[in-house]
Amino acid sequence: MARRIDVDSPDTAKRTKLLDAVPWIVVWTGEPAIPGEIIARPNGIAYVDELPADRGRHGELLRRGVRPVQDDQRGKPLFADINHAKQRRALRLLLCQVCAKPAGRTEAGTLWILTVDAYEKALEVGFAQAPVCLPCARIAVELCPRLRAGHVALRARAVRPIGVVGTLCAPNPNPLNPNEIRVVERDYAAYFDDPSLPWVLASEIRVELSDVTVVDLDEDWTAQATNRPHPKATTPCT
Repeated sequence: MARRIDVDSPDTAKRTKLLDAVPWIVVWTGEPAIPGEIIARPNGIAYVDELPADRGRHGELLRRGVRPVQDDQRGKPLFADINHAKQRRALRLLLCQVCAKPAGRTEAGTLWILTVDAYEKALEVGFAQAPVCLPCARIAVELCPRLRAGHVALRARAVRPIGVVGTLCAPNPNPLNPNEIRVVERDYAAYFDDPSLPWVLASEIRVELSDVTVVDLDEDWTAQATNRPHPKATTPCT
């Protein structure tokens, strides 16, 4: 849901609204990447200083995120860059990618909103896009040019992790450094039973949605309570 917005707008009210709508999963200029040297082992890749948190539930090596900083040190949002650790958490716990509260949930299921192109691709390889809550979905459609140009809103009753997307690596024969690796393919989609999974540096989780219903955001909004607080308030999002 990355988008271009003018956070330097002289209009204070507009700037506040735009910054308030910055997705939780977006990286900011002041957030330093967590370093990690990757090497080849006999059965796959690993971090030199690997920690238990660096592995997913299926043994996949996870790309590290960024270090959190104080709000006044964050700088500007980089809408094209995703904090992969937050993306994985949002999909695992079904959190809204914008406000980090529970994603919208009704009897029809959890809410997603995607561009038309992203939706068509997701039908083939699985969904790496995190869900949203209804108030944030409506804000995103208002502010994001790509979503305004065309989007698909859907609800899914069942969500099942099926794999990851990341960088496929391989050993790089080097007598001076037998642990050296080389990149074989970027944006490689691997299922959890893929023999190549131990060689993938996983950036994003992929999930399979089932019992899916395409919905209209305005109709969803009308069908639910109308006087609701902003999703950053203390009440749950729907």
